[in-house]
Amino acid sequence: MNVAQNTSEDWNSEPPFKRAVFCYTSSSIYVFKKAIFEVNWQIENIFMSLTSGQIQEKLDAIRGWVFIDGKIQKTYSFSDFMKAMEYINKLAIIAEHLDHHPDIHVRYNKVTIATSTHDEDGITDKDFKLAKECEQLAVDMI
Repeated sequence: MNVAQNTSEDWNSEPPFKRAVFCYTSSSIYVFKKAIFEVNWQIENIFMSLTSGQIQEKLDAIRGWVFIDGKIQKTYSFSDFMKAMEYINKLAIIAEHLDHHPDIHVRYNKVTIATSTHDEDGITDKDFKLAKECEQLAVDMI
């Protein structure tokens, strides 16, 4: 099937990856962008807000994290200010890679990390993924 001849009903009946494979007409850029947008939308919507019960269950699995003011958070203690800053710099790289950026508060050798998913106005699996990365980084550094 040639994508240029597709109707709107065809778009709903084929998976996005299949649509992208047939992109070879003059409208192929539009078709490819539409397919990529739909795949990205589906992936992003995996991260829907969790219920309070789900949040508590996940918090129980990560030592020291608490739910306060609509965010999950934890405070880490390091030997000195420079170690705290080293942790933050390494965490910044991880957060950028995950495309999920926490609130970071520094008090000399203490670093508090707080996170929520602003797009969902709540806590999602993205927050817990970041929390686990924070934990692993802290274990490697402390």
